[in-house]
Amino acid sequence: MAVTKFNQGAYAETVALQSDRKIVVGGYTSPVGGNEAWALVRFLPDGTLDQTFGKQGRVVTNWTGADDELWGLVVLGNDKIVAAGSASGQMAVARYTRSGFLDTTFGGGDGEVTIDFTPSHDRAWDIQTAPGGKLVVAGQAGPASQSMVALARLKPGGALDHSFSGDGMATEDVNGLSSLAWDVLVQADGSIVAAGAANGATDKTMVTKFTEAGEVDTSFGENGSWVATSPGNAYANAIVQLASGKYMVAAAVGSFPYDVGLFRFLATGREDDTFGASGLVAHDFGGSETPTDLRLVGTRLVVSLTETPVASSSFSAAVARMQPSGAPDTAFGDQGLAVSGLTRSRGDALAIQANGRILVVGPAYGSGQTGRFGATRFLRT
Repeated sequence: MAVTKFNQGAYAETVALQSDRKIVVGGYTSPVGGNEAWALVRFLPDGTLDQTFGKQGRVVTNWTGADDELWGLVVLGNDKIVAAGSASGQMAVARYTRSGFLDTTFGGGDGEVTIDFTPSHDRAWDIQTAPGGKLVVAGQAGPASQSMVALARLKPGGALDHSFSGDGMATEDVNGLSSLAWDVLVQADGSIVAAGAANGATDKTMVTKFTEAGEVDTSFGENGSWVATSPGNAYANAIVQLASGKYMVAAAVGSFPYDVGLFRFLATGREDDTFGASGLVAHDFGGSETPTDLRLVGTRLVVSLTETPVASSSFSAAVARMQPSGAPDTAFGDQGLAVSGLTRSRGDALAIQANGRILVVGPAYGSGQTGRFGATRFLRT
């Protein structure tokens, strides 16, 4: 386990690995006047801070003096780091050098790019690379009560790619519901599949697909999207594609206490009725489990989550490993679940190292209310 403090509260939300096995963790902190700013740290493979990165292993980017939050992270082939999130109500993307400085060859010469879909409340929740060195940013446009799925595609240098939807930006209100994309897959042909939630009477897991040109793919689901038909709340946080071409989506199912939910969708964008009930298999590990991230390792599904024992104020970062059927892999941890010894911590994102070990990151509060960057590494068995 590794814990890193900033001068004020800090909240780790995402993680990515460099080719030299160093670990980059991103999130946000509150360095000035209580306003949030982007924060990055880099750990050496053994979990100690990399003193060659930024200032003693830490980087803070205060975009606007208002609330700015970092939620997505990707490391490029040259080990430059691209982060995405929000800056005072706009989608925001920044590129950093290997040393942690803003890369002035990206964007308008300052390493930063903002993308304005609506007057306020635009957020990027994820970022992924795309063919040709491009970048796809996914999230929401507009406030939660009336948001739309929002995608932007950037050229390698940070300019909006106008071959995507005419201006580099695309939106979709799924079935007329308030909706957002929390996680995104960019496929080999450049098409984009996003998973998130569409909010009607309850939060529903949603998948939607765009073509490489940035148009809604109407051959997918129903007119480009599919909202799962399972009863109750099911809030999706992550998506992977299986070897069969089907998609698996991890979601928090129900209301507190939550269960780990796995939805399986066909390549055509409809829920797989041969998987559980209406394409959903849910499992209760005994507490409240809130899934946050998902990776496919061989045929097994690795899910990061926050584990909260029922009738307890404590909570811990955790990881579950599930079989292809959606059942827990009981050869892993305690009946499929491994919980961090870092109490009062959240598991908000994960990465799988080359040796199969599992990194889970999130805020760690210790005995107080001030967040710190927390990271736990689990053995693969």
